[in-house]
Amino acid sequence: MWEWLIFEEEYYRANGPQRVTQNGIFLLAPSLFAFGTLEQRDALLPFMASGQQSWCQGWSEPGSGSDLASIVSRADRDEDGGGWRLSGQKTWTTCEAFCTHIFGLFRSDPESSRHHGLTYFTIPT
Repeated sequence: MWEWLIFEEEYYRANGPQRVTQNGIFLLAPSLFAFGTLEQRDALLPFMASGQQSWCQGWSEPGSGSDLASIVSRADRDEDGGGWRLSGQKTWTTCEAFCTHIFGLFRSDPESSRHHGLTYFTIPT
């Protein structure tokens, strides 16, 4: 642990380049490989791997804790159907202040049961 802390301190003191965060690589990338379209993978993975984009996670919300099925942040289709309007509050956004993008779950079908009607979104911060 001490060696890691010393490394981090020296790395930032030397003004080293921003590194790839574990959130994108360990959490988002596997989802893209398993479920993403080729277009999504091509648009996101190279920038994530190169460190040009860093990702934080947007899961938990006030009153939800780690119960993702209780998410109330909403994703509503724009009137023209071309995009989504996201609303709500995320309280667990690991390293968000240092990241260029966030990924998280939003309730896209409020009529669904607790464990359904959720959509995984990727958003520039």
